[in-house]
Amino acid sequence: MSILKQHGLSFTSEEKDAVLPVIDKIWSLASTSRQQGVLALERLANHEKNTFLRLGISLVVDSRSPEAIEEILNNLIWTRPRNNLEILECIIIMKGILLILEGELPEMTELRLASLLGEEYVMDTDYFKMLGKG
Repeated sequence: MSILKQHGLSFTSEEKDAVLPVIDKIWSLASTSRQQGVLALERLANHEKNTFLRLGISLVVDSRSPEAIEEILNNLIWTRPRNNLEILECIIIMKGILLILEGELPEMTELRLASLLGEEYVMDTDYFKMLGKG
């Protein structure tokens, strides 16, 4: 069961569309990590405006365990009032950070994050488009 369903959350199309740039950012981070290594993310974290994403990147660079990162980020999502869009953005960031830590391919990272938004978003990913060319 997805984290969204666990918390009984549903989002509008506008909210889902609003987090697409976050998925693109995570894709870029995953690509950098795969090509240059996790430590290359450190300089990117220093310039990141989103404090939640900056913290997530820093935890990855500092070699924290996936469990510790998930616990910290998950706690931060739910310990202060947030609107739906902020919750969705934070969940996408948390899942993306964990996928980067796993060493997941950028295309698969994009696919897995898009799957949180629904089938129509999955069909628009690079991974899904590559399947159609086969």
